[in-house]
Amino acid sequence: MAPEDALPTIAEIAVTLAGFTGILFAIQATGASRTPGQSDRILAVLTIPAQVLVCSLLPFALVNLSDSPRVIWGIPLCTHALVGGFQVVRTFVRLAAGEARLTWPRAAYLSLVVAAFLQLLALASGLGLMFPYSPGILVLGLIWSLLSAGFALVTAVIAGVRSPAA
Repeated sequence: MAPEDALPTIAEIAVTLAGFTGILFAIQATGASRTPGQSDRILAVLTIPAQVLVCSLLPFALVNLSDSPRVIWGIPLCTHALVGGFQVVRTFVRLAAGEARLTWPRAAYLSLVVAAFLQLLALASGLGLMFPYSPGILVLGLIWSLLSAGFALVTAVIAGVRSPAA
């Protein structure tokens, strides 16, 4: 199976995760205000699947514009790297400033470091510098993003159970 064959399935999982998240947080909404940490988790669990959805469907749209792997794979790889990289940097900045707190710091830091590495690898591949225009790197990055969103969802649910007033 070619890596690009996994993209429609990744898109389906992203939509499912975002939909489940929306339903879950709509049910949890009781009118009480959320803590900044809970709001950050909700934002992460909704924006990451949206990014994954766009990046997993982009190659199918771009194949109609060009036959070049630079276009078909380079644009989704760079888009994934830049948007995901922004999310990783934003998280690190918020942690350094004390604006965010991690539920499981060791696991979360490991996840952020792996995500940062995968974003750099995707950018290098998307620019044709290393493993030029590799669909496998895109698929790996998208899967890691979905795992990260799932981790954020689990921590949000656990935080909601610990403090049901949120």
